[in-house]
Amino acid sequence: MDSAVKEGDRLYLIAERLAQEFELFPSADPEAVFSVKGLLSADEIAKETAALDRLDIDAYIERVVSPSENTRRTSASEVIPLLGRVRELTDEGPYCDAVIDVDFPNGVRPIGVVAQNRKIRNGEWMPEHHRRAARFVCRCSQRRIPIVSLMDTPGAAGDELANRNNQAHQISLLIAEMSDVDVPNLGIIFGVGYSGGAIPLAASNMILSVRDGVFSTIQPQGLANIARRLNLSWQECAKQVGLSPFQLMNQGNIDGIINYVPGEEHTFENFKRAIVTGIDSIERSARAFVGRNPYIVEYHRQALNRYLEPSSRARKRESMDGPGGSGTPTEFSNVFGDAYRYLRYLRVRRRIKAASKQQYGRLTMRRQTVGDLQSRVERERNRIYFRWLLDPDRLMYDSQLNSSWKNYLAKKAEQNAERGTLLRVLRGEPKENFLVARQSLLSTYVSYLYNHWKTESAGNLALLHQHLSNAEDASYFVKPADIPNAEQLMLAMAADTAIMPTLMERFTHDGKKMLLRSEDWLRSYSLDQLKMQLSVELNLALVLGPLQKDSVVPLTGQIQANRQLLNDHFGAHLRDSKEERTIDESAADLSIVDVLEVDELRNDFVKEIRNFQLLDAVYDQLLERLVQIAEQAQRTQSLDRETVEELISTTFAAALGSVELEHELDDAGVRARQTDFLDWFQQL
Repeated sequence: MDSAVKEGDRLYLIAERLAQEFELFPSADPEAVFSVKGLLSADEIAKETAALDRLDIDAYIERVVSPSENTRRTSASEVIPLLGRVRELTDEGPYCDAVIDVDFPNGVRPIGVVAQNRKIRNGEWMPEHHRRAARFVCRCSQRRIPIVSLMDTPGAAGDELANRNNQAHQISLLIAEMSDVDVPNLGIIFGVGYSGGAIPLAASNMILSVRDGVFSTIQPQGLANIARRLNLSWQECAKQVGLSPFQLMNQGNIDGIINYVPGEEHTFENFKRAIVTGIDSIERSARAFVGRNPYIVEYHRQALNRYLEPSSRARKRESMDGPGGSGTPTEFSNVFGDAYRYLRYLRVRRRIKAASKQQYGRLTMRRQTVGDLQSRVERERNRIYFRWLLDPDRLMYDSQLNSSWKNYLAKKAEQNAERGTLLRVLRGEPKENFLVARQSLLSTYVSYLYNHWKTESAGNLALLHQHLSNAEDASYFVKPADIPNAEQLMLAMAADTAIMPTLMERFTHDGKKMLLRSEDWLRSYSLDQLKMQLSVELNLALVLGPLQKDSVVPLTGQIQANRQLLNDHFGAHLRDSKEERTIDESAADLSIVDVLEVDELRNDFVKEIRNFQLLDAVYDQLLERLVQIAEQAQRTQSLDRETVEELISTTFAAALGSVELEHELDDAGVRARQTDFLDWFQQL
């Protein structure tokens, strides 16, 4: 036993050295001893890597991430039958495996393929799929069939059902089986390869990727949540980590890039050649390794002795039929099987990077990346708001909004009517009825928007409050009707060099694609949609400060000055929208914005919106204090009056400070606002 342990230690120490110095790994280099065919050259990879480094964040996402996430992308299950004659096939939801006869240089050989089918559940495997894959690769190993795994998943299923059925354990089981097989296994990033869904299939002797695959051990969105204190958006995390196969090659995380994109018929032969020569090169490198390193033969001899004379622990493991079992003499691994496992470990060890204390986390002296998460969130919120503002809900499509407006108009028309005593008793005072209808209209419309916008309600209500409070500024927003010809305006903007760079900085990713005249983007939009998108993008630019950075414009006149600048530069293609709006209150096609902008209601809507903003902020403040409330309730089994009053006062003061940034109130002013708010709340 001691000698076996010492031999294992010696193998480990040798592996640590070989992981850095080993020259027998298969390579994309055509001059290498064990060259893989159908791959991009080092020069092509370097050229594309340099191009990716020059891209801004949004362009990087468009070039690297978007193609792999395209829902129309060819799936792995569609490609598998094209590789050769299918002997066996299992196609079960997002899971697919097959045994296929493939032409090799020395004749037809079977290979086992296990894949994630993106057409079903987006390629997310449940625990039963990981168990099925583990059994499949184990069976291939016993039958001496090389294994190819095709990764195409955003991650393993993480819902309650998956976790209840031991998802994490099943992922670990598949990793163990993939690492332990004694046949060559080749992992290919076929599309999206993220998180725990891709990691087990990447436990291979070699990892290749198609040209537009992406891979990361954690989704960019998940990484952004972890790195929230750095204010990084998921888009920035994606580029910082490097998802592209070209970046992964430079990092040493994959071994080659196949000159193929799923769906390309003219390059499909490269995909087949990469699989065939990849498996062949793994086998030839294992043969050379065994010939050069006699200690692997000695290790195999010791493994054979342990199989012939198993310990009590080994017998117990065999009886449990779990991973690591040796099976029958026919299934027992030969020396090359041990070499495959050993070389697989060397590959993994070579990819592991270490960081010193000086390089790691908060101890590093390097400048941290400054993220733009907040600016992206604000831009996206503004985009949603302006799209709603330019195409608001129509009253005719919502019975509650429509009836509330009709009731208001009816009570308004009757407010000065003279009624006898009996009629006043039966139908109420006309003036009071009008005030009730008015208040009902205000609360109905603002509560509708609050519920309609859901998580975006706080930001959108703030924008709507600003919009209604500054009616003059709102009249300068660009509307689709201001754009007579979207194509001509886009051409004029593309030719402009004075303010266009600033506009592009403020546009969303879709806006930039539109102005760059991306063919896919233009094909998917009608002329009316182009006008709407242009209006939204230009309005985003109007509200984000002066378009001429060296100009000094009063804050209250920025939007007007920016619109004037747009008119000066693109006046031939942009109508002046400053016009008096007249609203026919009885019109059938009124929108919710038409009602909000009625002159006699505008100020009341401003107050109502502010109260809903305060309600939302008070709710958030109460949630933050739940622990404090629960502790006292548990300690005293009650909440006394003084505690409740203090809770209301502190939460309201904090909420008021977060909502009314433009006003600084003293204690008396805060108490007065609190009283008004509570009176309003009781009337809801």
